[in-house]
Amino acid sequence: MMAWQTNEQIFLMPYSAQAGGFFTRAMRAAELSGEERAKLSRDRYATEANWRAVEVVRELAAQKNTNANGIVLAYAKQQPVRSVPLVGCQNIEQLRDSVAGAAVVLSGEEMARLEKTAMASGG
Repeated sequence: MMAWQTNEQIFLMPYSAQAGGFFTRAMRAAELSGEERAKLSRDRYATEANWRAVEVVRELAAQKNTNANGIVLAYAKQQPVRSVPLVGCQNIEQLRDSVAGAAVVLSGEEMARLEKTAMASGG
């Protein structure tokens, strides 16, 4: 699909670029109540590929002094297709977090790590 979008120069505007906050919640799963963990496991973004990516996102966030949001947004905005990831913030703190995340840049190697993680699970 990305090859077609790139070839046809189709502009992509992903709305759920942040996966509905899945990575942020998954990275703090140990802090969640049992009910919240159960709800997270049923999240539409709780795919095998995304669960595997949580650890890579955690490592990259620590290395880049950011959070999951920063890594997810960097990944979305650095795709080879022309895109503008749209964020869905519910409060000013989430907006500030998203704006700060816009400055995060991933290296080619870091992008490849995330791609490999997704592909290892068929994502």
